[in-house]
Amino acid sequence: MNNGPKQFNKKRLKGIIMPFVVLVMGVMLVLGMGMLRSALSARIIANIYTSRAMATMAADSALDLAMSMSYHIRDTRDTDLLEDDDGTTAGLFDNYRPGWGEPSVAAAGITGFLQISNAAWLGIGVPEPFPMLEGVQGWTYSSDTFTLRNSSKPASYSFQIKTDKNFTQFELAASGRCANETKDIHALLVPRGPWFGIGTKNGFILHVHTSLGTVPSNAKMVMATNSIVKNSVELKNGVVVPGDIVVGPGANPDEVVSLKHGAGVTGTISTNYEKIEFPDVVAPVLPNRSWPKTKGNSNEIVIDSSGAYPGIKTKNSDVIRIEGDVEMVIDGDFSLGNGSEVRISNGSSLRLYCTSKFEAKNGSGIINENYSSGGSDESIVNAAKSFKLFGTPSCSIVNLKNSSELVGSVYAPDALLLLHNSADFYGALLGGLMVDIRNSGTFYYVDGLYEPDDESVASLKLKPGTWWER
Repeated sequence: MNNGPKQFNKKRLKGIIMPFVVLVMGVMLVLGMGMLRSALSARIIANIYTSRAMATMAADSALDLAMSMSYHIRDTRDTDLLEDDDGTTAGLFDNYRPGWGEPSVAAAGITGFLQISNAAWLGIGVPEPFPMLEGVQGWTYSSDTFTLRNSSKPASYSFQIKTDKNFTQFELAASGRCANETKDIHALLVPRGPWFGIGTKNGFILHVHTSLGTVPSNAKMVMATNSIVKNSVELKNGVVVPGDIVVGPGANPDEVVSLKHGAGVTGTISTNYEKIEFPDVVAPVLPNRSWPKTKGNSNEIVIDSSGAYPGIKTKNSDVIRIEGDVEMVIDGDFSLGNGSEVRISNGSSLRLYCTSKFEAKNGSGIINENYSSGGSDESIVNAAKSFKLFGTPSCSIVNLKNSSELVGSVYAPDALLLLHNSADFYGALLGGLMVDIRNSGTFYYVDGLYEPDDESVASLKLKPGTWWER
């Protein structure tokens, strides 16, 4: 019997280890290839997302420039510049320089367009970018292609503009490109008035017993201010806003808005991304007129002609009756004595421009006979459209103390607006260094006050529902 130590077969051992080593190396190779593939995929995905981000930034830049040019076109309003100067180019933008200092934008594609047979317009290609203004006579502009500056990857952008002959709407198509990624943005700019609810430069205060509503009842009120000052928006006990409160850009809403016991909003309290524009009111140039005298024992003055009238302080219980569609510019203080009225006859309208103070004393006010208690929402909207009070930059205060329903709207961007109504107010209050409402009635914001042909205090704004991206 051999009891010595066992001898291992080295050849046999090598035969066992080699397959194991090959297996481990194979697994490591597969894992390495997987990690390499994952890294390559991650890099490809990162490149795609970076390219998409750069394309979006480029499209945003294109849209900013398109909007800037749209404002330029509407401000100049020189139709002669839109005429072809040599049959192939036009001269509108020859001297226009973008704000970032690039060379002037050549007239790369301004051409007139007319509705000819089935072609909606000429000069830009197919009408796909402009579904809103298809078939509208006017002008188009097609920009050069620009390079996005200071970007991590090469990106480019271009844009197209279409506008009608009177420059009342601008359809924009902006495009950004980076590598194989593209971003297209479409928007429509139209003149929009400021009638959105209550808007001020420096804040507003709503006192106890102020009730708020809307017409129609499902409309949404917006109360907005440019103020960023602490407690410059104050809602006293129990005041509830049927909508949103918006404060100035960069502000902390919780600091700007002060809500007393039981006060609140049905919507949101937020910060605006930019200041609200409050365009100055420019009074129309009208023939100078003197105030007509009352007839006989009547205390009624009838105004049936537009004109510029001197400031006036009425006697107690006087009535100024408006008949027809009248524009009035009051050159001086306008003060209604106790119990006095400005009465707008049914079927008539009044656009009142105040260049100084407007004050309605106790029991006085503005009576709009177009309004009928219990009328439909449409009739209330139409009645509110029939009276507008404007304050020019020299108008410092508008003080209303109606003892009956006040139906209309006030836009006075440099005045203090005071509302002491003992009855309901239907309309909108905008502008103002401050809006101070001490209503014992209800303030109803009337939706739909803006009229497209009234551009007196309108500015180009995005039309809701006309923005899309792809």
